[in-house]
Amino acid sequence: MYPHSEVPATGPWTYGGHVFGLEPLILPSPGEPLTDSPGAELTLWPAPAPQGIDVLDADAERIAWFRWITGHQVSFVLWRLLDAEVTAVVGGALPDLNDIESLPVGAWERYVDGYSAMLLYAGSCSRGMYHRLIRPSMRLQHPSFSGSWAPDYARVRRLFHDTRVLRQDGTAARLAVAVEAIHRVHLRVAERLVPEGPSLLRESPVKRQDWGDTAFLYDNYFLTRRRSVERRQAVGQLLRRLGAISDDLAVHGLYPADTGRAEAADPVVRSIENRVAELARGLIEAMSADATFTYTA
Repeated sequence: MYPHSEVPATGPWTYGGHVFGLEPLILPSPGEPLTDSPGAELTLWPAPAPQGIDVLDADAERIAWFRWITGHQVSFVLWRLLDAEVTAVVGGALPDLNDIESLPVGAWERYVDGYSAMLLYAGSCSRGMYHRLIRPSMRLQHPSFSGSWAPDYARVRRLFHDTRVLRQDGTAARLAVAVEAIHRVHLRVAERLVPEGPSLLRESPVKRQDWGDTAFLYDNYFLTRRRSVERRQAVGQLLRRLGAISDDLAVHGLYPADTGRAEAADPVVRSIENRVAELARGLIEAMSADATFTYTA
């Protein structure tokens, strides 16, 4: 299996083969770096002939499932790109970043803000839809299914959770603020979808599981496969997903009409909610500018 990394230039919805279809994500195994061949280019295919595809032709269940899976897949790629760039600057062991000068904080902040946006996007369905569709699907995969099983998260966990790595008064203050926003956004999503109930992991009587098994189950659920992948291919897969997400948001907005949601009380979260589409487009523009494209007839 090879990654779908060609990026349509313009045109109707083509991602996944049908409106709100899904695609497998191909990433290296945890610990295996993204590589690039010398002179590698990212292929930008010309737009296909119009096929009459309309993003309005989808029901709420299909949209919710697309957002849940694709939003998580985008997060996985953002984690890998962030880890690769941090490792390139500071090495394999993550040090205290507070006093290091000339960190490329702007680029790292873009990935972190993008992850916050994807948390909101993936969890944007109504509470009823979450308990009718999303939560049962995870329980069927495993009664203790947990986000902590994500194989690619281990490499960025310390950056996101160890307050000794980042301080809001250090040289990487902007990054620290962006990381703090992740935790606020996560609370917002939990309050919307599971305000009173425990997680599957806490609810389940099954508490012990082999890490290799849980990583495989997690990848399988989110349609993620492992093989060597070049950075340009990872970026291509990211751009394909962000393009589809941008099309979706342009038509449906962040929250479906049936969510009955109240505005976020936290101003930081509210700001990100209002900028999810903007953050997705910003990633597209930034990643496109960084890539080398070649048009194929």
